[in-house]
Amino acid sequence: MSNSPPRTTAHISLAVSASSPTFSISGANDATNPFQLIVTARIVSFGVLQSAITLQADRTPLDHGSGFANALFRGGLNYWVDVTNKTRVISLKPSVRVNYGSSSENDQRKIGFLQFVTVPASEDLVVSHEITAERMFRAHNHHASSSLGPKDVKPGDRFRLRMTNLDCVGWWHPGGLDGELKDKKFVGSFEEPNDDGRYEHFDDIEGQKPDTKTLKRHGWIFSEELDQLKVTAEEGKESVVIDFVA
Repeated sequence: MSNSPPRTTAHISLAVSASSPTFSISGANDATNPFQLIVTARIVSFGVLQSAITLQADRTPLDHGSGFANALFRGGLNYWVDVTNKTRVISLKPSVRVNYGSSSENDQRKIGFLQFVTVPASEDLVVSHEITAERMFRAHNHHASSSLGPKDVKPGDRFRLRMTNLDCVGWWHPGGLDGELKDKKFVGSFEEPNDDGRYEHFDDIEGQKPDTKTLKRHGWIFSEELDQLKVTAEEGKESVVIDFVA
């Protein structure tokens, strides 16, 4: 009989909604009441009672960075599709290649293009993504791509956006960024020790390359097993539909 501790398991549910059922093609509301996609996350179940969950959110619908580092550009909330003609698509991802660069930083928390969020234990996490008319049609305007532009859409057209990349979580752990994990350093889930149990890419600690116990003792946090976190869409809330207006 195995004496190993039970594996941590968790289930997070996501839902997407819109700040308005309509979107102005001309951007009439952009300055006073900009349209927003709203993604809500909540913990459905978790083996650690009354604990928040922190996860790496880049490429998921919870990706909340700016510029090229958010869910509208690099995954999670990519496409609006005409509900009556699926060949008509508005892409929120311009057809450009972005080099996010590389980093020699071992602490994943300090790498600018990685995003971490905390889902509270007993309330929802809400992440909002603002979309102006310029942002809605940027792929078409900048690259004359197959993505529809403002002249291709008319009032009354109805489009649906569906969340994707829900399970593209690269790191997770119990606790909150401003709570139990405050001032902690995050070890990438891809890191593996050498045959001697030490991590050669980390700076020496106590005169030698650190092993797992040493890293933990010095405030480094390892991800839980990635396959022990399940992220799903809440039934009936995996997509959102909008009607275009002038």
